[in-house]
Amino acid sequence: MKTKQVVFSKEVICAASVALILTACTAKPEDKTSSAGTSTATSTALPPITVDGPKPASGATATATGATTSNTSSSTPTGSPTTATAPSGSPAPNGADPLSGKVNINLADLNNDLPICSVAGNEIKVGDYKRMLRLQQIQANQNIVLNPSVRQQLLAEAKKRNVELTGEEKAKLLEAAHQQKGQSPAEFKEFLKKTNATEQQFDQDILQTGLAFKTSNMMIENALLPEMVNRELLAQAAESSGKEKEAMNFYLTFKHSKQFSQLEQQTGLSQDQLRDEIVKEELAKMQIKTLEPKAVVTDAEVKKTYDEHKELFKHDERIKLSTILIACPEHDIGPIQSVRNQVIKANPKLEGKQLDDAVTQVMEAAKQKALILLGQAKGGSDFGKLANENSNEPLTVQKKNGGDMGFIDKRAMIPALADAVFKLKPGQVLDQIVKSELGYNVYKCTGKEAPGYLKYQDVKPQLEALAKQAKLQQVIASWLNDRRKVVKVEFTPKFLAIANGGKTDNKLQ
Repeated sequence: MKTKQVVFSKEVICAASVALILTACTAKPEDKTSSAGTSTATSTALPPITVDGPKPASGATATATGATTSNTSSSTPTGSPTTATAPSGSPAPNGADPLSGKVNINLADLNNDLPICSVAGNEIKVGDYKRMLRLQQIQANQNIVLNPSVRQQLLAEAKKRNVELTGEEKAKLLEAAHQQKGQSPAEFKEFLKKTNATEQQFDQDILQTGLAFKTSNMMIENALLPEMVNRELLAQAAESSGKEKEAMNFYLTFKHSKQFSQLEQQTGLSQDQLRDEIVKEELAKMQIKTLEPKAVVTDAEVKKTYDEHKELFKHDERIKLSTILIACPEHDIGPIQSVRNQVIKANPKLEGKQLDDAVTQVMEAAKQKALILLGQAKGGSDFGKLANENSNEPLTVQKKNGGDMGFIDKRAMIPALADAVFKLKPGQVLDQIVKSELGYNVYKCTGKEAPGYLKYQDVKPQLEALAKQAKLQQVIASWLNDRRKVVKVEFTPKFLAIANGGKTDNKLQ
């Protein structure tokens, strides 16, 4: 049986590349942003705390002004200015809107030791803000890379918020992307030829992913300072109830994990800084855990949600796929190291042509392995067993799920891939391996459905989980409201002094 490889155009243009390009385009000379900071992984140990529901009666909030909208000036996708909003009871800075108390201050340019605000006497400093901003941006970028649905959601959010890339941003992204795929126009054309992509398809994918990153960064900046205040309130409550030793024990265990080493590399934080962040985050999570029993959702509430929003559960023609991934990424993507870094780790003395040849050899070996697995799958071998024993796809490695990807809407897939797999009948294996920046994929169709609505019983577990999460957010918000009535939260005089004069001279006295 003859097997072959096909390279789908957009499949190759992974968000990881755009993340690296964005870093290169937007980092200041003094920035120490590592490429790992924009790679892909499952969630890290520091998920952001987002509290929806009722707005706190008082306390610090922050909104980003850097995103380009129809009424605002442009900014780069990272490091944009942040508008700080004075907490209730604090005087509005001179020159600011007396009703909102808002003033534009570029926190990225301020001294790390400058205290922004205090929560019951505990200061949140500019350095704390920058570290948390970096951590959350890493997490968001990781989600975008391996979750096409996340990118689509962010593009929809960009449209809703009128967020756009400026002409300068577009030019920088495309120039960097073209150079990354070919040092000369001829090399870039050769890259397009190898990937069966047109320049228009390549550019469109780069710009869409760039817009997703920009929107994500804007949304993070919108909520970051109030999230930090909320986290401080939660952590203080847990600490006062004697949970600090338990949180420290969690850190000591986590410190010896592979994930901790990855966080060190991705964030550039010292062990002491990481310790403080992890302990505080764990304390906040412990306090939230004590609130969970109050977040009760009934079956009637879940069914009502489904009935009232049934249109949201409408699906297009969709296909159920299983996949086998033989990883050989060009760049570090979450827990999967690039082939080059794997080779260097195994043979530190290799360099130059010897290193290039070794990388090429590993890439070719991965391709041949994928072709062999494709032949076995086409020949009738158990696809699930092949996936469990050979696939490097993180969920398959973790859950041994036979490579199951679940149902995917046709419109949510990369068009070239959709065109190929939707020709399959259930039980058929695609007779081509698919190249992406993650590596080589073998795909099998395990089911197909015509357009329709997701059945209530099928979505009930997810709906129930979402309903509980929404209820928990309301419980947390209510708790925070009550907490803020007895805990003093305010901007520090030093920060307000800068805001009053609209200055960025932040030398601490």
